[in-house]
Amino acid sequence: MFPSFQSVFFNELTFTGKWNIHPWDNDCYPEELKNSIIKTGIIHPPFVLEHQDKSFEVVSGHKRLLIAEKYLQSDQIGCFVLPENYPERVLLDLLLTDQSSTPLSFAEKARFVQIATGYMTKEEIITNFSGKLEIRGQISAINEMLDLLKLDVEIIREIHNGRLQHKMIGELLRIKIPEDRLALVSLFKYLSLGGGKQKKLFSLIRDLAYRNHSSISEFLRSEELELILNHKEMNPPQKAQHLGSFLQTKLTPAYLESENNFSSFVKGLELPENLTLSHSQAFETDEVTLSILFNNSSECQQLLPGIKEIVKSK
Repeated sequence: MFPSFQSVFFNELTFTGKWNIHPWDNDCYPEELKNSIIKTGIIHPPFVLEHQDKSFEVVSGHKRLLIAEKYLQSDQIGCFVLPENYPERVLLDLLLTDQSSTPLSFAEKARFVQIATGYMTKEEIITNFSGKLEIRGQISAINEMLDLLKLDVEIIREIHNGRLQHKMIGELLRIKIPEDRLALVSLFKYLSLGGGKQKKLFSLIRDLAYRNHSSISEFLRSEELELILNHKEMNPPQKAQHLGSFLQTKLTPAYLESENNFSSFVKGLELPENLTLSHSQAFETDEVTLSILFNNSSECQQLLPGIKEIVKSK
């Protein structure tokens, strides 16, 4: 059973959202896509599902149709039309194939999983789609993806746009107060923090808020933090660095002194540029880590035997 290609009037289309894998930005589309459609038309026709009342339910291509209706001088558009009794499981595979012309965001993958749960078990989703979606083939992974879609839409947008790192999603899901989750994500966005910095700052904020018997959102509204975040002369990276140092010192008062002493110690060692010495997280132990940067694997293979001998003889 193959779809047929035919012209469909725009007023015959129905946008139910049932198959939409990015409902959080329904009315947004990339400028590049708009310009491409205006210049060359729709190269990849949308898929629609025909119903007995002669209406056509949009399966994929919502943004393409939105642009075409607004900018192309026509009252109809060419679509791949699926018969009403088209098997849902085959339709899911078609939807994923059509939408995968560009890499799916983690949020889009989660939305696809959510759609698929209406037609198959979680075990069947893993069997049929975990490889194509490039996700872990475990029920816990499916459950996490479904829980992700319960988050505030602003958070989902940050995940979709790649600004909120995957490691942070699990942490956010463990926070029970929605306002706290949104406050954290707003802070990350404002400071333009990458994955590692998000996680580190989150840990400091969470620990200090809990120690002060405060919610995270209340803690972020404290006068001390607002003085840093609203500072007129610092840019976001400077605010992020200052905020991190302030929180770390507040959590472990001896941290700043230890950090300064360690920096002086490392400076005194006069290490070559390819060696890096780092301390344990928040100086929780006395251990230090020496990292060696090799130019390539061949250099590593050549020097490693000598390094091993030195380490063995200590």
